[in-house]
Amino acid sequence: MSQAARALGGLEGRRLLRHPLFLTGTGFVLIGTAYFVRSSLVEATVAWDDDAWTIGAGFTFLGLLAMIATNLAALRDRRAGAVEQHETLPVARASRTGGLLLGVGWPVAACALLFAPIWLFAASKTELSALDLLHAVDTLALIGTLGVLGVAIARWLPNPFLAPVAAWGLILTSPAEANSRWHALSPFASAESVDLAAWHLVYLFGLAICLAGAALLRDRAPRALVAVIAGFGVAGVAAGVMLVTACPGPGRCQI
Repeated sequence: MSQAARALGGLEGRRLLRHPLFLTGTGFVLIGTAYFVRSSLVEATVAWDDDAWTIGAGFTFLGLLAMIATNLAALRDRRAGAVEQHETLPVARASRTGGLLLGVGWPVAACALLFAPIWLFAASKTELSALDLLHAVDTLALIGTLGVLGVAIARWLPNPFLAPVAAWGLILTSPAEANSRWHALSPFASAESVDLAAWHLVYLFGLAICLAGAALLRDRAPRALVAVIAGFGVAGVAAGVMLVTACPGPGRCQI
């Protein structure tokens, strides 16, 4: 990334942290955390899987709202009718896209800082496993991937209506009680084994790289196609492993 992209990344990141949608998502996380804290105070024993689902739901809504926020940020010039003016700036469009992608890291870092005290409190109330830790990291990767998706949608389909539609589609296709093998490919899949959770984390990282490359490819950025191919390859391998191992036998799948 160029120096201009890094500078824009800091600017866009700070804007995203102040965006009303991101603040609303943070509110959902705090409400979910309050429910968990209440349960831990009034119940003799609590379990992360059974009682902390409200926290996971809060971060899920935060990720979806962050995706819409990044999409709106990427469409700022179009919504303001300033596309032609911005094209005359000395900063290339690819650098502006790179700045938006780097800015996604700020909400992810903020979520990590928000999650840390929640995790420490939960560790003081119940036993946390390696699978729980993977789920926590997976949640942060999910927020980053959804943020990058918002930028990619804006670059290829520049309409602010489409990001909310994509968010709604992701909700409708998310795993529920009775899951099929393909539900392992959902960004919201929650694996029930360490191996499957690790592969889902790799899958999200691959998707993020592929989507970032796709956003830059629209601006004909150097090496963008390499990022698309590499990210697609990583996500494809992880997806293949998950599809094979998600449902090892008859009955409920491990997602």
